[in-house]
Amino acid sequence: MRPILSAMRPEKLQPVCDGGIVMTKEQKAIHFLTMQHIQNVSRRLTDVAIKILERAKIHDNSKLLSPEMEMFAEATPRLAGLTYGSDEYRKELKKLGVALEHHYQENSHHPEHYTYQIFDMDFLDLIEMLCDWCAAVERHKDGNIWRSLEINRDRYGMSDQLVKIFVNTLKAFGYKDDAADNGKGEKHAHRPE
Repeated sequence: MRPILSAMRPEKLQPVCDGGIVMTKEQKAIHFLTMQHIQNVSRRLTDVAIKILERAKIHDNSKLLSPEMEMFAEATPRLAGLTYGSDEYRKELKKLGVALEHHYQENSHHPEHYTYQIFDMDFLDLIEMLCDWCAAVERHKDGNIWRSLEINRDRYGMSDQLVKIFVNTLKAFGYKDDAADNGKGEKHAHRPE
């Protein structure tokens, strides 16, 4: 095999064989640094995955205790029958009062948890929030993640860039926005299989 040429003065470097590929000592050193980088990124991705799993274990646990438990037990079936973002939905949500305030206070994946709402959230909050929205549309007869995303864009003043990131993420998880007309001029949101 021919040695791979080094970018820096190949005539001064000796080839070294690594895994069947002949490399110079300089190339082998760079290869080692690349492997360290890959492991470093892997470790950080694992840290993110662990944080997400920790959040999954405790998501919305505050709904299982007072003052939220009693009020959400009453309101959830009524909310499920309403269109997300409608005047009726907002009126029903207001009835939750103290329970909803407590819920926002205890759960950082809600923009209302923060003084500056979505602008104070971190990436982990955003991931959990998007997952929460996906699960929430499944509770509604007419749930549609794309319509929810548009409503929440206005509700929270999300930038076009953040909305596009959410759209790309939803598509990566199998949600399709096929613009199929359901007779009401609305788009179907196909949930992943």
